[in-house]
Amino acid sequence: MNAENLLASVAAIASVIVVLVGVRALPLSLMIPLLPSGSEDTRQTRVAAIDGLRAFLALGVVFLHAWAFRDTYFAGRPFDLPRNPFFCECGLMAVLLFFMITGFLFWNKALDARGRLSPFRLYSNRARRILPLYYFLCVCALAVVVVRAGGAFNEPFGVWSREVAGLIVPGLRSAGPLLGSERKVLIAQSWTLYYEDLFYLALPLFGMAARSRRSAGALVLVVFLLLVVKRVLLHRYDYFSLSFLAGISTAELLALRPGARRILCLKWLGGPILVAPCLLPWVTGGAVTPLSFVCAAASFAAIAAGNDLFGLLTLRSVRVVGTLSYSIYLLHMLILFCGLALLNRTLLIAPLGSAAFSAIVACAVMIIVALSMLTYRYIEKPWMRARP
Repeated sequence: MNAENLLASVAAIASVIVVLVGVRALPLSLMIPLLPSGSEDTRQTRVAAIDGLRAFLALGVVFLHAWAFRDTYFAGRPFDLPRNPFFCECGLMAVLLFFMITGFLFWNKALDARGRLSPFRLYSNRARRILPLYYFLCVCALAVVVVRAGGAFNEPFGVWSREVAGLIVPGLRSAGPLLGSERKVLIAQSWTLYYEDLFYLALPLFGMAARSRRSAGALVLVVFLLLVVKRVLLHRYDYFSLSFLAGISTAELLALRPGARRILCLKWLGGPILVAPCLLPWVTGGAVTPLSFVCAAASFAAIAAGNDLFGLLTLRSVRVVGTLSYSIYLLHMLILFCGLALLNRTLLIAPLGSAAFSAIVACAVMIIVALSMLTYRYIEKPWMRARP
């Protein structure tokens, strides 16, 4: 990591601090509705530290894509990962940690229900949580591509209708053409929803293993062995499935060995967990490796047990941003694309130095958080409160 990359990384950390300070300065009357409700069904299986963790994961993905725009798309190359390994590490590992959170929380629900999960209740709950904001994103993305095309499409009706229909299933088609534009720069991040949906669909069946510790342990072992076989056959790790499994294993560990919670919550563990994301990119070059995955899984286990990293994850401002994490994650690419494309007309993005572009990204992050407050208030929260 050279001096320019180090400067950009430090600037990103500083901008996160500025955002959190700005959120902390909001009136309490605005902050309270943005905190997780104690009456939610999932509250009994959640910990405050996980709420705070989501904030940093979502912002990590924002930085990944912001710098990817500068290093690839606006430099005239296909949209891809940025050059800075710090942003690659933060963004890629954030996705895997989101999967761990899902596995942990919903396996706890299976444990609480003794494996008797209601598919209708689960699917309707997830649909109300995921789909409204996702379809709002799709409508906004379609509006952007229509404006870019000037309302005129050169493709036949059958072609562009299939392109639009590809948006119906969340994450199924997050790349490829969309009415003359590349959907990857608009909704690429939605691909993770497809994997989450598959997990939710399988959960009622796999959740039956949660009826006893022996059957749950057997399920974890069988899935792990299958992933080992897949690694041998394909010569690569299935980190997505491993992430869900890591979340499930953490839930099993804390259920089977309650004493582990006391060890994982030792305050001194917060130091290595906070330092690891800063040091790993120097070792891994920003790629997801077995080392970085093991570090992420171990860090998650401690946080899921309640380790708040010296109180950082339970700060009110951090938990507020964590509540907005789904909006931040799902909407940030479209906001970044529109904002940077407009700016690029008067100020070329690609040649900008790290200091100048870091300032632009910091402003973009504040705008994204502010807009996410609105979408959470008027789209996410009403649908979460609705009952089928």
